[in-house]
Amino acid sequence: DGIHAEMQVEIVGRAGNAGGLLCTGAGRPGTRQFQRGRERDELDEVAFIQGHERAEAAWLGPALWNNVAVCKHVWTIAQRFVHTFRDAELHSTVNENQPGTVIVSTLDITDVSFPPFMDQRPGTAGLRRTVSVFSQPHYVEMFTQAVFSTLRLPAGSRLVIGGDGRYFNSEAIQRLMAVAIANGVGEIIVGQHGLLSTPAASHLIRQRHAAAGFILTASHNPGGPTGDFGLKFNTPTGGQAPEHVTDEVFRISQRQTGYRRVELPAVDLSRTGITRVGGVVLEVVDPVADYAALMESLFDFQRIADWLRAGHRLRFDAMHAVTGPYARRLLVDRLGAPPDCLLHAEPLPDFGGLHPDPNPIDAAGLVAEARGP
Repeated sequence: DGIHAEMQVEIVGRAGNAGGLLCTGAGRPGTRQFQRGRERDELDEVAFIQGHERAEAAWLGPALWNNVAVCKHVWTIAQRFVHTFRDAELHSTVNENQPGTVIVSTLDITDVSFPPFMDQRPGTAGLRRTVSVFSQPHYVEMFTQAVFSTLRLPAGSRLVIGGDGRYFNSEAIQRLMAVAIANGVGEIIVGQHGLLSTPAASHLIRQRHAAAGFILTASHNPGGPTGDFGLKFNTPTGGQAPEHVTDEVFRISQRQTGYRRVELPAVDLSRTGITRVGGVVLEVVDPVADYAALMESLFDFQRIADWLRAGHRLRFDAMHAVTGPYARRLLVDRLGAPPDCLLHAEPLPDFGGLHPDPNPIDAAGLVAEARGP
């Protein structure tokens, strides 16, 4: 169907002009992530940028075009952007050495009847509501069912799930997984303690060739029982779902009369490892390891460490949100910064009462330190 239509990538030349790498897909021309579209748009002239794994509008000059070796290299990179939804298979990453597998009995699927919620219109940043709205019975399940009804993933697909650790995060993940499995998902990769920063989740989706990913976050909105919650889903590129897909999710959410779920035993998200439940693979992974390896491949960690050893100082305020564990692993453990360079580095469900927005008002203390001696 249209939503799952594969992008077509062709290497072509144009008479009297520079050759180029042309790609069809949904969205406007220019800098953009590749997205599967319901209709094929105009051809975008793009060059694949290795490392960043994104496409930017650019021409490939005639000299480059005539270099067969370069063309083959570009085509190899292009393949990474057009992988189709594929059946789940265990994939070795930094997280490959997990504790022993736990096997649980088979699962029963239940069809639950419930009228639609009329407020489940997601934006490109996902669906955001107060915790009191999201924690209503059936609310998470009805929205995620609308997502799966829209995506129609092949049986056995792989899914990535994680969030920023805000209040209701763990419960929402358990409820989301129950619906995902009932809709044919065969493998779920979830961050330990339910944590995955947005860029780490995006990287994990691409690295593990997942069919989709769910990120539980309301960005910089306050957390806690009286705060906000959010749920967004990403495409196989790691990027957020395009508008035409979120529009379809809303349309389906307005006419569906229930959802499917399995009776899923509570999954222990505090321990990394693999659990097999009725043929489904549930893998809890270190939320930082693969992302830290990516950062080390992109930046010169040795030069940064040398800079710190030369007496330069830094200060990082995680504001009790998801970035604390990432900062500790990267800045302290790998680069050698002193532990006291981190502020509010422990993720808390209510962000410690802080507003997790690094602006001059909510991060006034950090700004003052930066301006100090």
